Amino acid sequence: MIKELLEAGSHIFGITRDIEACKRDVKRLDDEVSDLRQEVRALTQKVERLAVEVERNHERAETDRKVFLLQLENLMLKMERRLPPASENRQIE
Repeated sequence: MIKELLEAGSHIFGITRDIEACKRDVKRLDDEVSDLRQEVRALTQKVERLAVEVERNHERAETDRKVFLLQLENLMLKMERRLPPASENRQIE
């Protein structure tokens, strides 16, 4: 009988030790989850800022292309005005 009580006591002590270890593990995991959530929030903010920056760069590039095309068109118009006038005797090939 005493042997059974000692075994039960030992078993209860082991379970108690395991429960305490589980509590420590749960606390550690809660802390890790909290840290990971904070990192995800920071990463999300950075990705959002990056998306805005990419959109700005796209708009800027589009504007630059339009300006370039207008400059090219202006240059071509200026060059057309510099050509000598076509003579009436000259045939167009």
